[in-house]
Amino acid sequence: MKAWIITEKSYKRVLKRLIEESDVPRGQVSKLADFIGTQRSYLSQVLNGKAQLNKDQVWAASQYFGLNDLERKYQGLLFDLDRASTSGFKKQIEADLQQIRNDFEKISNRFPKSSEFSPEDANFYYLSWIPSALHILSSVPEFQNIEKMSQRLGLSLSVARAQLEKLAEMGLVQLENDHWKFSGSSKFVPKESPYVTLHHQNWRSKAIDESRDPLSDGVHFTVIQSMSQTDFSKVKALLLKLIEEEKQIADPSEPQALTALTLDFFQPK
Repeated sequence: MKAWIITEKSYKRVLKRLIEESDVPRGQVSKLADFIGTQRSYLSQVLNGKAQLNKDQVWAASQYFGLNDLERKYQGLLFDLDRASTSGFKKQIEADLQQIRNDFEKISNRFPKSSEFSPEDANFYYLSWIPSALHILSSVPEFQNIEKMSQRLGLSLSVARAQLEKLAEMGLVQLENDHWKFSGSSKFVPKESPYVTLHHQNWRSKAIDESRDPLSDGVHFTVIQSMSQTDFSKVKALLLKLIEEEKQIADPSEPQALTALTLDFFQPK
């Protein structure tokens, strides 16, 4: 989904931006007008706020720009909102639009579902940063030897072995010819679980430790700003899109290095 669409409050503004961001903006108004069955002059009036399309034309415009099902639904609701004449109907449409925004902002909805941890396994996996580090490090061929794993993470052999054996019981790693290999499996806990907070704390603590190293090649950035609620939503949408694009890069990438991405953007209470 185009992240910026969910920050818009007008179907006309969405159409204008889609035209502006098309590969060849010149002539797009005429081409779009032909596609949706109206005159170029009339479509120009619509885009300038002086006229309205009908719902069939809004749907056709969404098809012209290749919007997905959720984007078309959102655009259709924006059209309904623009045409609604009663406060009750407007409130219902606004609630439906907000539900789409909420669903879009759930990071878990962007990725394929995996099986859920049992409470016992979740307690082990999220109690410290070590299990998740070993789990992911086992995907890097260079570090599938336990001695190299221990050295890379600064762990004793006994601690690394105990943790890896537990990960193997959980089906997350497997031992083959003295090499601990990533099994390809992943699991999760729901957003509401207290273990999610533990996971955040564990890795943000590691990020703070890393930021103290003047030779670190990582990026560490903190800025406190003020902005409008509209721009807050826009920045949040950009960050969610970044997370989605990062996964598209990382998933097929050759495992060579253990990395950690921690990201926070919020309104302090």
